[in-house]
Amino acid sequence: MKSLGLFLLVVLFLTPTFTRSDEMLFDVGLGALDTSSSMKFFSFGIQEDLWDCLKMRGNGGGWIDNSAGASSSGFFSGQLGFEVDSGGFTGDAFFGPGSITQTDALLGGYFQFESSLELTFHDINRNGMGVFFRHFSSAGFSTPNEGRDVLGLQLVFPF
Repeated sequence: MKSLGLFLLVVLFLTPTFTRSDEMLFDVGLGALDTSSSMKFFSFGIQEDLWDCLKMRGNGGGWIDNSAGASSSGFFSGQLGFEVDSGGFTGDAFFGPGSITQTDALLGGYFQFESSLELTFHDINRNGMGVFFRHFSSAGFSTPNEGRDVLGLQLVFPF
C-alpha cells in the first residue's frame, strides 16, 4: 500500500511536467564516476517553466553497479528547482521525491530523494551540453542511508 501511495504522489507531481510549452526542455545524461564504486549511470528528464526561474522537472533512468553490497536499480523522481541563465551558460539546482526499484547496501528503502546541480553551456536555440552532480538519499527515512553521488555529462534539447 505504501508503494502505491508513493507511486501516485510522484505521478501527480510529474503530471503537469508533460504538458506542451514553448519553454520545455529534454535532457539525456550519462555518468561513469561514482564516489563509492564503479557505477554506470544513465538518465533522461523533462523540464518545464513554472514561474520566472522556478522550474519543474521529471527524471528517470538507472544505474548498473556490480560492486560488493551494491545492486543495479532504476529510478524516477519529480523535482522543483531554480535555473539561472546568463547568456550561453545555465546553472540549475533541483530537489524532489522519488523512488528506486532495488535497494542495496547504500540505499535502504524504495522512497528516496534526488538532489541535483547542473552547469550547461547552450546555443541560442537552447541546445546544450553540460555536467551534472546528483545525490540520491532517503534523508534518514530508511537505513542504510549512505546515499549515491554521481557525476556525469548531459545533452539538453528544446522541444
